Amino acid sequence: MVARRVGVKLALATVTALGAAAHGLSAQEATVTTIRGSEGTWALPANARVGERDGRQVILLGRGSQVVRTDLDFSSGTIDFDLAADDATLFAGLVFRGAGTGDFENVYVRPYNSEEWNAVQYNPSLKGGSTWQLYPEFNAPAEIPRNRWIHIRVDVDGPRARFWVGDAAGPTLVVERLRADSRHGPVGFWATNGQSEEPTVAISNVVVRPRTVTTADAAWRAEPASGTLTAWSVSDPVDAPADGPVRWIPEARGFRDAWAEEDGLVNLTRVVGPPDGGRKTVVARTHVHADEARVVPVDLGYSDDVTVFVNGAPVYSGHGGWSARYEGFFGALRTGFETAWLPLRAGDNEVVLAVSDALPFGWGFKARLGEAEGVWPTQR
Repeated sequence: MVARRVGVKLALATVTALGAAAHGLSAQEATVTTIRGSEGTWALPANARVGERDGRQVILLGRGSQVVRTDLDFSSGTIDFDLAADDATLFAGLVFRGAGTGDFENVYVRPYNSEEWNAVQYNPSLKGGSTWQLYPEFNAPAEIPRNRWIHIRVDVDGPRARFWVGDAAGPTLVVERLRADSRHGPVGFWATNGQSEEPTVAISNVVVRPRTVTTADAAWRAEPASGTLTAWSVSDPVDAPADGPVRWIPEARGFRDAWAEEDGLVNLTRVVGPPDGGRKTVVARTHVHADEARVVPVDLGYSDDVTVFVNGAPVYSGHGGWSARYEGFFGALRTGFETAWLPLRAGDNEVVLAVSDALPFGWGFKARLGEAEGVWPTQR
């Protein structure tokens, strides 16, 4: 459990490192060099270096370090590399399609969780913010050995990606639609250990093979499950209480349309960016019609906290961030994890979710009406 706690505390530093990797490093900030056995030229900041391991020339990564290949604009194809993680390593990952907006694709391994459900995770960055709590379906078990080489392959075909880790016969993780908004950009690597400035991760034999896209982006408008509240009006973030629930609908501005993704997620990081400058709240509004007055259930998932209002009155509050309910609680967003009850009047009803968060690990929500005759979502 100690490693898990330390890993989460280091996530903020990791996000910063990933942002630098996605944007690329200038020649003034890094040494540009070649690596024997790996293709291309690489920008290495002060906390990464070239070294030797097991007779190979390697890239060595330490706490919060990252390297970027400088001569490649990658969109689709395969990325192959070998990775060796020492005992102190917490995370080691690959980023690709980095854009200057802070959007990039990101997949990483957790050696301390080898063979557990989240040993491998796909965690796209949006507007410079992590989203690891929003997509729990993009985790997978795999053996991540310490102190020996493991081969990793990533196959990207337009919107689709498959990830192989180690000697698995089939893909360890499949993402049918990559979630970052960038479509091309640099390839890079990052790592963090949290204990030492000394490198704990080695990367070698990096081979990138670009190719033409063959898979169409058809999944983007797949319909969420029946009853999902898909059409929302979302505000700019406003300051939230330092702790405790939001007790009334905040005065907010800058409302814009937001739509649920195919799994029902309204990804607030995508819409407004990560929380910035302390704990923030976003106001999300939609409407539900009832042919007569009744109370109906709505299944909720959210990150991190929510208060639900119906026609201006609070009816439910929940707290679901990291370790909010017990030590090590993951805080992952799942529909159906809990249920609120909406007291609807006959006719149109305004439903408001005040979603609050303080950390850039991904904020958003899902809401799906339970089965009830004469009740349906409306758009205004």
